Amino acid sequence: MKIRHALLALVVAVSVTGAIAWRSGWSAHADHVNALPTPSADLMQEPCRGSNAGTNSDEDLQADIETTQCLRQLRLNTYRWQAWYNALR
Repeated sequence: MKIRHALLALVVAVSVTGAIAWRSGWSAHADHVNALPTPSADLMQEPCRGSNAGTNSDEDLQADIETTQCLRQLRLNTYRWQAWYNALR
């Protein structure tokens, strides 16, 4: 009977210390998750859209300029997202 109580006490002690160790590890992980860098607010906005062609050559040129600027911004945002993601590792 004493061996049963001793084994039961041992199992309870191991379980409690394991639970405490697991919880402290979980807490450390939660602190790491909370410390993650947040992306910039402008990265969270809807991306720009390319402009449609105009009815004459001047409007076409303006549409091309706007589309080029949009593509430049999209490329820059892609690099910024990649840098943010790499900072997480």
